[in-house]
Amino acid sequence: MNSKITAAGLKPGLRNSALLVALACATLGCATDPKTGKPSFKETFASDDPCANNARNIGIAGGALVGALIGNKVLGDNKKGTLMGAAAGSLIGGLIGHSIDSRRCEIARLSQEYGMQVLIAEIKPQPAPGDAPSSTGAVAVAAPPADGLSINVRDSNNQFASDSARVVPRAAEYFSKVGAQYAFAVQAARLAQKGTGATAAEQADVAQLKSRRILLVGHSDDTGSSSHNAELSERRALAVGELFKAAGVADAQIFYQGAGETMPAADNRDEAGRAQNRRVEIVDLTDEAAFRRYLEARTPTLAYYRPATASAPPALAGGTASAAAAAPPAKPKSVAAVKPAVKPAVNLVKSAAQATAPAASMASNSPPAATPGGAYDFGGTPSGGGGSGRSATLAIGAVPAEKGGFSLVSTANAAGANVPGSCADDRPRIAGGVKSLRDQKEVSFTKMMPGLFGSTWSDTINGHLVVVSQVAVFRDGGQPASRPEVLVYRDFKGNRDAKASFRAHGDVNTYRGEKAMLYRVFVEGPVSCLDIVFPYVYSGQAMDSQLLYAKQATLYEAGFRPQSTAR
Repeated sequence: MNSKITAAGLKPGLRNSALLVALACATLGCATDPKTGKPSFKETFASDDPCANNARNIGIAGGALVGALIGNKVLGDNKKGTLMGAAAGSLIGGLIGHSIDSRRCEIARLSQEYGMQVLIAEIKPQPAPGDAPSSTGAVAVAAPPADGLSINVRDSNNQFASDSARVVPRAAEYFSKVGAQYAFAVQAARLAQKGTGATAAEQADVAQLKSRRILLVGHSDDTGSSSHNAELSERRALAVGELFKAAGVADAQIFYQGAGETMPAADNRDEAGRAQNRRVEIVDLTDEAAFRRYLEARTPTLAYYRPATASAPPALAGGTASAAAAAPPAKPKSVAAVKPAVKPAVNLVKSAAQATAPAASMASNSPPAATPGGAYDFGGTPSGGGGSGRSATLAIGAVPAEKGGFSLVSTANAAGANVPGSCADDRPRIAGGVKSLRDQKEVSFTKMMPGLFGSTWSDTINGHLVVVSQVAVFRDGGQPASRPEVLVYRDFKGNRDAKASFRAHGDVNTYRGEKAMLYRVFVEGPVSCLDIVFPYVYSGQAMDSQLLYAKQATLYEAGFRPQSTAR
């Protein structure tokens, strides 16, 4: 009988969810529901018990299905190839799943012993195209084994001293014991004490520790300074990393990050949600490939962001922007005097000298509008109070649902609805880079978005040339690799020797939609904010963009259509 597997991973006759569940239960022996005493899909694959064999069962079933597909293609369209692939896949999937199950169980036990509030979730690889979740969870069974665990340890005022990275003694003991679960030498010695009593699965678990990657992420709520939140959360993640190292984990396997407020796990609009966001996350990944997949896939849950006015003074509120508009042109700041909030992960940006000279091809000879009192006038219209930027946020298209496996809650974001429509309602959200504990250096990514690898963009608005240089964005994840520099040339006449009347580095938030990315630059000066829409297909132009500035104590919005100087 021909057992040909389709690209979806199942024979046509087995696509029915009920049959798939029946097949999985027949293979594994479904666990019984304690209430009904009958075989239960949920108890087998999605039990709430932290010591259940969920990952092992999914690994066996999913590994068998994926292995069958590979075996069928590699060894030939025959029953033997399919069965051999299924057997190999179920073995590998089951071993990986067993490792995840046993670690989750032990960490849950330790958390209960030390009174820690912990939420543990599996990190799932990205599903294949067309594998949408079903109500029965059949796709979960067919999925490949999990990439690891996300262990969120909530800071209930019992981990760190107030506003400090000093770990309190009992919490230090807890983190040390959790770290010991990933220490190869410690676990190998424990296994040796068992002698011949050690199972093959336990031996595989310990062997896998050599390839694991541990990422420790400090998180905060959105109250107060975003840069302070990022800095403090990084120091706390580093402190936990040092405890893991002391417990026996090789420093080459430990990474840490201060994510600050950028990756909320709950809604920041109420205290209960903010309390859940103050946490240390232990991300346990099976190997280097899983580590890279995780970093590339992370996106924030924008629904949990709250308006800047609720968390801190907004970027355009108060007297800063108004004063900049009413005052003479700001004295150019030296590049050396501007300290980046986040150190660039890679050296991809042009020097300040390269960014200073405007490109003649970008110049416009149209006469500038009158600028009474020395203020800059970029034209445009009043923003209407918080409604600015809507065309830019709509231009990027629907914001995809959060990619699963790394957050406490997975929330689908409506089309642009959760992207703050104006930078008046937004603020820079600062995060530190991912660093290695071995050398304290950031993990380097070399894949950049097309045209955004240290590029310069410019447009003339109402006679003033506006230049944004050092624009660099990682392709996967869409995170900025550097802080851009904003330069303004007042009443620009096309003179290549012109000197910028204003220059400063800005902070960036990026928001990725289905069609394009919104690159939002915050800066203090004659320009308050730039909303630049970069399409994913590079064309050298950024349409549907806006410049926001303050004029006579009113926020104005002007069209901004920058082009790349490299075009």
